[in-house]
Amino acid sequence: SSDWKLTANDIPLAGLSGLAGKEWITVESPGAVQLAYYKAGKLPYPYANLNSELYQPLEQKVHYYKKVFKTPAFNETDNVILSFDGVDYTAKLWL
Repeated sequence: SSDWKLTANDIPLAGLSGLAGKEWITVESPGAVQLAYYKAGKLPYPYANLNSELYQPLEQKVHYYKKVFKTPAFNETDNVILSFDGVDYTAKLWL
């Protein structure tokens, strides 16, 4: 769905406070970071001319996604599963 937000940082952050004041773009998830920047109008079409070179700095960034969601009612004996549509090879979660 497209109610996810994406931002990037040069280094990994220790906590949520490091995300304050960041510019967030609306993205679809699952999806590639590169495609998200293109669809948001932040970078030009990647397959024209030498535009792909403009995407290379994204590989050196740490990307953060956020989404607001409602939790269903549950009690301490219930099992709750948090499912993601896609995680690349590593993830750190803050709830």
